[in-house]
Amino acid sequence: MSAPFKLAPLPWDEDALAPTISAETIKFHYHKHHQTCVDTLNKLVDGTPYADLKLEEIVRKAQGAPGAKDKQTFNNAAQAWNHDFYWRSLTPSRTEAGAALDSAITAAFGSKDELIAQLAEAGKT
Repeated sequence: MSAPFKLAPLPWDEDALAPTISAETIKFHYHKHHQTCVDTLNKLVDGTPYADLKLEEIVRKAQGAPGAKDKQTFNNAAQAWNHDFYWRSLTPSRTEAGAALDSAITAAFGSKDELIAQLAEAGKT
């Protein structure tokens, strides 16, 4: 996708992740925060060499660029990409870790329950 960028539709209904993530949280994060990243990116790339690039190309080209506008462009393009990835990574369906991931979790943390406990503790700080 190249500019003008549009907010991709969510792959599930806004309330599909409740109660883990509320519909209110999804609405705010998707319609306000993510939409702002997309709208700001469109303004930043208008009339620039980034205007005809795909989102991934903008992230690659703007990353590390010295100009203030390039840095803003990178930040908004990267946030838009990250949000798109995040939404596509979530599912309302219960899933289980595959054998390789389950084995790696057990090797690193002792069990899935211990991983969850450490993540919960880390979230408190």
